[in-house]
Amino acid sequence: MICNIYASGGVGFLHDLLVVAGGTDAFDDVKKQSVVISSEQVLARAPAAIIELYDQKTTDEKLAAERSVWKQLPSVPAVRNNQLFLLRGDFLTVPGPRIVQAARMMADALHPVK
Repeated sequence: MICNIYASGGVGFLHDLLVVAGGTDAFDDVKKQSVVISSEQVLARAPAAIIELYDQKTTDEKLAAERSVWKQLPSVPAVRNNQLFLLRGDFLTVPGPRIVQAARMMADALHPVK
């Protein structure tokens, strides 16, 4: 099983960023900025999409390894339907002037133009 999964709770910068991007926070009811969740909680919440945020220095190999970890949970809709988005950018976790760029990146991942 996957251990130490950090997720956005129902308050704070990352929660707000996700909502602005058109997403729904699977842990909206947990009124904390950040929560540590278990694989069982991911299975129970069954998210349609998962977004992970990484800094710009994260290698393609690291992202591939992270993606393969999620394959341990094939019954999660986000994993099963290939809706796992590993976004890279130093601005993604900093509430600064590039917030619009972060929201656009999340929105583009969640709602691609077809």
